[in-house]
Amino acid sequence: MNPNAHAILIGIDHYADPKLPSLHYAEKDCRDLKTALSAPESGTFPEENITLLTGAEANCQNVRERLTALAVTKRSPEDTVLIYFAGHGFYIPALDQAYLATPDADILQLQKDPSRGLRMDWLRDEIGHRSPARSIILILDACYSSAVMPGSVLETNRYFMIDERYYRAPNGRTAIVACPVEAKLREDRRLENGIFTHYLLKGLRGGAAEPGGAEVSIDSLMAYLRLHLPGFLPPPGRFGNEFERIVLTRPRSAAPTPPLSLEAVGDAGVAASFRPLDNPVAPFEPFIDHLIHHISSADAEADYEKVLLEGICRASQAQFALLLRRGEGQRWAARAINSSALGQASLSAYSEKILPLVATVLQQHELFSTAHTGLCSTPAPEGAHPLHTAIIPLRREDPGEILVVAGLPEHPALLNDVYAEILKAVYVSSYDLSTLNAEIIEAGIYDRLRRQFGFLPLSMYERRFELFTRRLQQMAIYFQPIVFLDEEKPHITRWEALARDPENLRSPKDLFYAAELWGRRFLIELDQHFIELAVERYREATSQTPGMRRIADQLPISVNVYPESLIRVAYYEKLREILSEKRRILGQRLYLEISEKRPIPPVEKGSGLFQFVEDKSFEGVLKKYIRDFQIEFAIDDFGVEHASISRLLKVYPNNVKIDREILKSDAVYYAIRFILDFVKTVSIEQSFRNPTIVLEGFDFAISRKVDLRKLYDIGLRYIQGYLSGEPGPDLVRLERDYDELIRALLKK
Repeated sequence: MNPNAHAILIGIDHYADPKLPSLHYAEKDCRDLKTALSAPESGTFPEENITLLTGAEANCQNVRERLTALAVTKRSPEDTVLIYFAGHGFYIPALDQAYLATPDADILQLQKDPSRGLRMDWLRDEIGHRSPARSIILILDACYSSAVMPGSVLETNRYFMIDERYYRAPNGRTAIVACPVEAKLREDRRLENGIFTHYLLKGLRGGAAEPGGAEVSIDSLMAYLRLHLPGFLPPPGRFGNEFERIVLTRPRSAAPTPPLSLEAVGDAGVAASFRPLDNPVAPFEPFIDHLIHHISSADAEADYEKVLLEGICRASQAQFALLLRRGEGQRWAARAINSSALGQASLSAYSEKILPLVATVLQQHELFSTAHTGLCSTPAPEGAHPLHTAIIPLRREDPGEILVVAGLPEHPALLNDVYAEILKAVYVSSYDLSTLNAEIIEAGIYDRLRRQFGFLPLSMYERRFELFTRRLQQMAIYFQPIVFLDEEKPHITRWEALARDPENLRSPKDLFYAAELWGRRFLIELDQHFIELAVERYREATSQTPGMRRIADQLPISVNVYPESLIRVAYYEKLREILSEKRRILGQRLYLEISEKRPIPPVEKGSGLFQFVEDKSFEGVLKKYIRDFQIEFAIDDFGVEHASISRLLKVYPNNVKIDREILKSDAVYYAIRFILDFVKTVSIEQSFRNPTIVLEGFDFAISRKVDLRKLYDIGLRYIQGYLSGEPGPDLVRLERDYDELIRALLKK
């Protein structure tokens, strides 16, 4: 233990301001970090030197006072101080200020009095600069955490900006920040921690131990985080300088295998035979089954990169696998996993032959810039079989990650391009996972094979559909308001039902991608499921909302649908079933938003709903829905993909939702005026009632670039986006803050 090591750990789960949703694990993150730093067998921070501030105790005034006392007033030049924060961070554009959210934070009041919150620049200047401590270490697990550094807040995520005072300071100052500006951090209920802090803790407990030793330093911790954090998280940032090596923990577990550097063994003079892999389409079910079985059998908390490499070794009957990553200064490092039947001595012998070969290929062959795959052959150690090595770049856009599978059998049946695409899919599918999910990885394999080769065996198709329906059943529905603009009283006029993955509250893009990739059966299954789920969740939400418990008082709800589903009898019958139960929803309260992702399907004589309408056209099918169910249609995301002028002419254009991409154009006002005039003209010609034209994706960032008042003067009356409210499982009134903000923007 280091008697001069002190830590202040701050974590907040619950907030008074409704714009700051509750967290689940921020306070637990602090307790877990305290345990890691003060563990008798490995910690370097005495437990009595660690101060924990959580819950109501972490209010703004108390945090300021305790930080000033513990990090400035009571410190001496021999001390090291670690300050950790887990909770919300937010940025107020009008003030160009970023804050760490304390439980008593009030964002609206801060705009009137910016000094009432815990400003990040205060933490940097009043604590970091004023403290006499030899070293200050800031670790921030919060959104906008890079804003703790000086410079423009909006540029901090792009440039590692260092205040020149850091260069002149006699003491070390280091900030480890979890994310760049304008990125979002996440928790994970399976990990029971914030995802960033989960990997921080794994590193401190031994994962980040330095090669050849058993100590975790700031340098080794940062290297571990950058290597192991899931790909969907932003890369962590490190700012400032420390003028000595700072050890955070001393885990006694065995140090990890030192990374292998290709620079140390590369030799352009080594002979290498190299040829592109063949591209046969063959049944690979046994190989995929073996690989997925290994992944699904692993502990969810396991190091999933190690699990994937081990699974590849076993399923491929290979001797070992290397995952090569290119780091700073174009240096390559490798993580090696050998099969259970191969000893460390044999692994080293193979490495001596393979690594120079790979280095030569990387230097001499330009094919890696386009992410092709290849096969190397070289003599093996005496008494062993000849080596066959697959070299597989994992990312087309960035050939900085390469998988090497070495020691393959002499006549490998699987060694072709299908094999390579499967292994690419395993890694690409795992980038967005915080913990192992074998079914998502397996689905990713089938999707990649479908995209690359088109035709797949029927058994693979059926298995993919099974995985698709399972994932559908896990989804939730959130509601986002559509707001009518009024200078005096803006109000919610409609809700859109949005699909959400309950694990991360993001749109399940993998499901939509799969539906569009695999075609009709998947599309109809998805649309049938979500229309039923959306209506059922809407019924439950309205039954719990005062003023909306009667069906007659409900506001309309919008649900997305693919054009292909609308022409299918199965979808029509599902809608009839839902609307026949009057207690669920009235037809005139339902809007179907036609997705821009797919074209209008062609007329198929004698099939689908076409056979039941006189007008054998897509427009004729829509008229049948309107006549039979009294529902309305809208064009979704007009202005992108298939949502074009042509679609306006083929679909009832009484309801149009304008995609936010139009807001990025310099001609935004002209474009929206054109859409408004066009839709109104067609509506009059068709004797429609007043059209509803909604501008989607309107948020705080957009409001700084696009004048809402000017759009209002043009004739726009409806918006949807974070400026009017975030999606949620409940139906709420337009919050006062949003109401005041919209009225303020309209009065500019």
